[in-house]
This record gives sequence, C-alpha cells and structure tokens, in this order.
Amino acid sequence: MSFKKLPALVCTILMMFVLLAACSKENSESSYKGNWSYSYEPKKAALLVKNGGKAKLDGKKFTYTEKDGILRLENKAGDLAFAKFKNDDKRHIFLFKHTIYTGANNNGLIGKWTSGKWSFEFSAEGTFLEDGYFPGYYSVDEGNSSIVLIYNDQFENTIVPYELEGNKLILDYPWEMVKMIN
Repeated sequence: MSFKKLPALVCTILMMFVLLAACSKENSESSYKGNWSYSYEPKKAALLVKNGGKAKLDGKKFTYTEKDGILRLENKAGDLAFAKFKNDDKRHIFLFKHTIYTGANNNGLIGKWTSGKWSFEFSAEGTFLEDGYFPGYYSVDEGNSSIVLIYNDQFENTIVPYELEGNKLILDYPWEMVKMIN
C-alpha cells in the first residue's frame, strides 16, 4: 500500500467510527420536552420535561421513559403518571395520574375510597362524590375497565381507566395539559 492512500484509508475508518457512534447513540430528546400547564392554569408550570430522562411534575422529581408515543413518569416514592398527545397535535396532552385509593371492597366499586387528601365515594344508586365536593353520576364500562364520571355542573364528562385489587382502587385520572404560556 502506498503512503498516498493512507490518509484516505484513515479518514474512511474514522468516518465509519463516527457514523457507528452516532447511529448507536440512544436519542434522549423527548417529543414532550418543555413546560406544560394544566389547561385551567395555562400560565403556571405543572410538568417540566427535560432531555435525558429527567422531569418534574407538581413539584416532585421524576424520571421518564418514552415508548410508542407514551411518556411514563415514575419517582422513588412510587408515584406514576403517563402522558400521551391529544389528537397528536403536539400542543395538548392528557396526563394520566396513577393514584391508588384504599377502602372497603365488600361490594366492588361501591363505597368510599381515599388517597391522602383525595377521595371518591360511589353509591349503589349510580351517584358519586369526588373529594367530598364534586357530585355526579357514574357508569362502569367493565369491558374497557373504565368509569364514566358525569359531573353535575363542574366539569365535562370524564372517562377514567381503573383497576380494582382487593381493598385498592387504582385510577388513571386524565388531566388535560397545554404548552405553558409565558
């Protein structure tokens, strides 16, 4: 091999290493990156998603993973939330807060369920009371494991995925979020 071809060979090998390193590097930039606010408070930051798997939700630190368009947030305390784009417009998301309520499970969903300062109470007559203040009617879609909450006045009807495990009611309540307005 002649010395004239050596620089070309070295450049080709270096280029291959650069391309391999670039292609194998995991993309740590999230499509959810930025500041998000609850739709009812568009100027107040509620969710901050940073590159590299770090996030902050309601003042608590989280790590996240993103797979199939869904952002999964988790922290050391066991808090869990999921975000997905609403209509894929990249400006609105639904944040599903995974909350575990405890209560007596003698009759399925019926009864009072609490989680810290939050609560749900479901009656056999098809009414509910959320947090001791927001009343309405509910129906259960067992096929889709969801509860439809029909609020009397305060909010729009809300579909809430749920699981019932013994004395635990697990709700993934959806919160609409928008890109924060400065």
